[in-house]
Amino acid sequence: APTVRLVNGLFEIIAGRRRFLACKKLGHGEIEVVLFEGGNLEGKVLQIHENLKRANLVWYEQIELTAQLHELRQEQHGAKKSGPGKDGWSMRDTARELGVALGKVSEDSILLAAVQADPSLKNIRDKKTALRLVRATATRDGQEEDTGFSDLPSNFLDTIHLGDSNETLK
Repeated sequence: APTVRLVNGLFEIIAGRRRFLACKKLGHGEIEVVLFEGGNLEGKVLQIHENLKRANLVWYEQIELTAQLHELRQEQHGAKKSGPGKDGWSMRDTARELGVALGKVSEDSILLAAVQADPSLKNIRDKKTALRLVRATATRDGQEEDTGFSDLPSNFLDTIHLGDSNETLK
């Protein structure tokens, strides 16, 4: 059933908009709903949980929703400080709320940062392939840093150098 709340005497759909529209299109005169009485923050959390349950959710939408949930919970509880007994919300708390492993939430965070840096990653069909590509890129970047290629002037890499390799490579 769609979840609604009363705002200025009118019902506002918080979650289940597609279910509501499907029922309306089918001509249902009455639709059973769940009345939500929480605040805006809890309403957003509810929307995120509902959307994460969608079967047709694209992988990058899923990681964006997970990040939004994490940010909302940190807004609500504060960010977790390191050390035992510290209050606040951590990735571990988000993973626990979603019923998934901490590694999955951590991977999602890394993948989201990569998608934000390179939106073309959204063109990749599945999350596993995108994650593999991000890891390979990170490994290659790390290897380039180790070899010193990142310190070379930009015009050095795309230039043909003629001469003794011992001298040129110095």
